[in-house]
Amino acid sequence: MVVKEPRENQKQSKMGNLIKKILKEELDGWDNWFPQDTHPHDIRKERKMNYEKPDYEALRDKNVQKGDILVIHPDDRSTDFLKPSYQGLNATVITHVSQMYNLKETVKNHNRIIMMGHGAPSGLFMPRINGIQMGRNGELEEYNTYSIGRDFSDILKDKRIVAIWCNADGYVVPNDLHGFYTGMAISELCEANYCGVRGCNIGELNESSTKFALALKEALKVDGPESVNIFKEMYHNPNNPIMVYNRQRIYFR
Repeated sequence: MVVKEPRENQKQSKMGNLIKKILKEELDGWDNWFPQDTHPHDIRKERKMNYEKPDYEALRDKNVQKGDILVIHPDDRSTDFLKPSYQGLNATVITHVSQMYNLKETVKNHNRIIMMGHGAPSGLFMPRINGIQMGRNGELEEYNTYSIGRDFSDILKDKRIVAIWCNADGYVVPNDLHGFYTGMAISELCEANYCGVRGCNIGELNESSTKFALALKEALKVDGPESVNIFKEMYHNPNNPIMVYNRQRIYFR
C-alpha cells in the first residue's frame, strides 16, 4: 500500500522548492555580477545559508512597502526628464530592479499608482522581475514579468492610476483602469519621425520634455478629470510640433 504524503506537507514541500529555486537564481545572478574571487566570502556564505534554509516569512515580505501613493519609474537615462514630476511628492518611489521583488504586493498596499517610462499597449517596460506572490489558494506562487503587464490589471482596477508611457491608452482602456493617462507620447527625435512629426530639432524636444515634466507635476496634485486641463494649460506651444502632437493625447477616464 502506498502511503500518500499529507496535503499540508506537500504544500510546504512545494513552497520550499519554489523559494529555493528563486534563491538559487538570485545566488547565481550575484556571481554573474561579482565572481566568487572578487566579493567577500562571508556575503556568499550568508546567501548560501539562506538558500539552504530559506526564511519564508522574510521572502514573502521582501521589499514590500505600504503607503498612499506609489511611483514606479524604471531607471533609464532616456526618461530622466520625468523625475521632476514627482520630486517632492509624498510617495513611495521605485526605480531600480532590486526594489521590484514582490512588486505586486507593494502595488496592492498603495491607493494611487503612478507609472511612467517606456512602454507599449502591453504595459510599462521593466527589467525582469523575480518574486513570489500569494495565490488564490493561499499558496506562494512564482512570477516573473518584463513589464507592468496584464497580470497587474486586476490589481490596478481597484486603484487610481497615472499611466505615462507610449500608447498607455492601449493598456488603460481595454483593462478598464481609471485615472490620468497618455496615448503615444514623443520623447525622442526618432519617435517624432516614427509618428510622422518630421523636421523637429533638439531644441523643440528639450522644450517639450521640460514643460511636460513641469505640467505633469502640477497635474499630479489633482486626482480627477481637471488634471488634464491643468496639464494642457501649462504644456502649450502651438509652434512646437512635438508639443502639439503630445498635447492631443492626454486623457482621463
